[in-house]
Amino acid sequence: MFEAERFPAAGSPFIEFGEASRKAASADVALLSDNEALADTLLALEAQACGEAAVGHLLADLERRGVCDREFGLTTASWVAHHSHGSRPALAGRVKTALTLRRLPVVDDALSDGVISPEHARVMASVTNPRTEADVVDLQHELVDLAQRYPFPAWRRHVTEVTELLDQDGGFDPDRYLARNQLRVSPNGSDGVTLAGELVGLHALGFTEALEAETDRLWRRYRNDHDECGELPVPDRSTLRALALVELIGKGAAGATPNGKGPIVDISLVIHDDQPDRAVSPQGIVVTRDVLRHLGCDPTITPIWIHHHHTSERDTVSLDLGRESRYATAAQRRARRGLYVPRLRHARRLVRRSPRRGLAERRRH
Repeated sequence: MFEAERFPAAGSPFIEFGEASRKAASADVALLSDNEALADTLLALEAQACGEAAVGHLLADLERRGVCDREFGLTTASWVAHHSHGSRPALAGRVKTALTLRRLPVVDDALSDGVISPEHARVMASVTNPRTEADVVDLQHELVDLAQRYPFPAWRRHVTEVTELLDQDGGFDPDRYLARNQLRVSPNGSDGVTLAGELVGLHALGFTEALEAETDRLWRRYRNDHDECGELPVPDRSTLRALALVELIGKGAAGATPNGKGPIVDISLVIHDDQPDRAVSPQGIVVTRDVLRHLGCDPTITPIWIHHHHTSERDTVSLDLGRESRYATAAQRRARRGLYVPRLRHARRLVRRSPRRGLAERRRH
C-alpha cells in the first residue's frame, strides 16, 4: 500500500512504531480473556490517538515546509494520497486539522497522550476560526477536562454552543443550517427502498407533528377494524408511522394547488414557567431560539395552561384553555398526550366529559 521505502528514514522512531503496530494487528485476540480484551481495546484506542497525533505533526510540518509543492508541484494532501493510495479529500481535512492543532497546544498534547480521541481533536479544530481562536485557546483546558467527563455527543454540543456564543459574527449560518435537512432514498435490493435522513428546526417540528397525528389516525382506524373483527391485526407503531408517511405524501400530492399557498402547520410546544425562553416539542425536540423567534412571527396561539395542585391526599392537574375555548380541541388533546404530568388521566376524564352525558346522569339520579 505505502511506498515509504522510496524515502529511507534510518533510525526513525516511526519504524519501531510501525513494527509494533503490525505486531499488535497480527495478534490472535481470540486467545485473550474477557478482562484482557477489554483492557487491550482501551490500550489500542489510546495508541491510535497517539498515532493520529504523530501523523498530524508530520502533515503539519510538511505543509509548513512546503516541500511537496517545491519538489513535486503537489499539495501535501495530494502527495500523501498519491503514495499512500488514500483519499485526497480526507487527507486534506487531516492537514487542516493538524495545522489548527498547532495553535491549540493543550488539545494537541491531550491527543498525543491519548487523553482525548481524534474525534475530540477534530471538533476542537472545526470550531476554531479567526474570530473565536483567542477564546478557544483560553478555554481549551476546560474543554479538554469536560471531554473526559461527558459523553461525546453532549460534549460536542456544548463546545458548539459555546463557540457560537463567542463568535462575534454569530454562529448561526442559514446555509449550513438548511443543509442539515437531508434525505437519502436507496433501493434495498429487493422490493423496497431504504430511507435515511435528518430534519432540523421548523421542518423537524412540523414533520413530527403531522406524522404523529397521521399515525394516531391510522392506529384508530386499525383498532376499530380489529374491534369489528378480531382476526385483523393492529400493526406496531413503526409500521403505522411508515404507512402514515406514505399517506401524507399522497395527500400532499393530491391536494397540491397552483396558487402557491402552503398548508397551515399546527405545532405544539411545551414551555415551563421557570424556563420561558426554552421550548420543546411533545416528542422531545428542543427548539432553538432562532426557530422560536421564527415561530413567534404572526402565529395563532392556543395556550393550554397546566396547573399542578399539591395536596396532602394526592397531586392533581387542572387545565386552563384560555377564554376562547371551553373544551379541548383534538389538536390540544394531541399536545396533552405528549406531556408527562402526574394524574393526567384524571384531567383527561374531566376535559372529555360531555355536557349531554352529565345531564343524562343527573336525570337518572
